[in-house]
Amino acid sequence: IKDFVISKDENKVELDRGTVLKIGKGVTDVKVGDVVVFNPYARGEFEFEDKKYFVVLEDDIIVILNK
Repeated sequence: IKDFVISKDENKVELDRGTVLKIGKGVTDVKVGDVVVFNPYARGEFEFEDKKYFVVLEDDIIVILNK
């Protein structure tokens, strides 16, 4: 499974957009620091130290905004 962890941009809550923090093995099109828009129904969610994070498969990225 190709996946990565992103942090949701709190000032743009209406969009499922975030910054890639970590990537899994085999991820080819996304790199750490990329800002992405992703499918809101295809993500895992968890909180750590009062911050919300998402785990998203590479195939569920709609667009990479900073490429």
